[in-house]
Amino acid sequence: SIFSWLLLIISAGCIILAGAALRIRYQDVTIWFVGLLLAYAVQAFGYAFELTSDELNSVKFWLNIEFIGACFIPTCVVLFAVSYKTRLPPPLWLASSTLLISFFVLFGQLTNDFHGLGFNITGLKKIDGITVTVNHYGILYLAYSLYVHLAAIVSIIIFYRSMKNTHPVLKTQILLILVGITLTWLNYI
Repeated sequence: SIFSWLLLIISAGCIILAGAALRIRYQDVTIWFVGLLLAYAVQAFGYAFELTSDELNSVKFWLNIEFIGACFIPTCVVLFAVSYKTRLPPPLWLASSTLLISFFVLFGQLTNDFHGLGFNITGLKKIDGITVTVNHYGILYLAYSLYVHLAAIVSIIIFYRSMKNTHPVLKTQILLILVGITLTWLNYI
């Protein structure tokens, strides 16, 4: 479908942008920005193939690939915001705890067939010729959703405060970052 092609283009664009960012500037903020782009790339790649799948096992496989990136998006966006604001690496406790949350959610999703606490696709149905999933949201997925919302809100606040207290040249850059985070967050809702 057109959406799958668009997602593959977005995925490739994120990878190209990540490579360019590493070549231009190698700072602490760059590491988390690149991590965020790579997480977006993996999530978009998995989602593109999830959309083209028409059997349950295939959809679940691509959902798990999608989650490899999706689990790290909220963590990378918070650590990116903190690094951007402070121009220093994020505190070790913050990086460790948020990365641990991401790994825990990823492990929970990849083992979801055993416990059912994550994002469950219970079936497929056709609506107007389009295959859609029948979903069940487990407690782990609901906790992850809360984490996504908190990470987005915290990151938006950090970048907004940065924009108010920065040189006018950087205000446009921060505004574009805020638009990107906000649109991604609204898409998640």
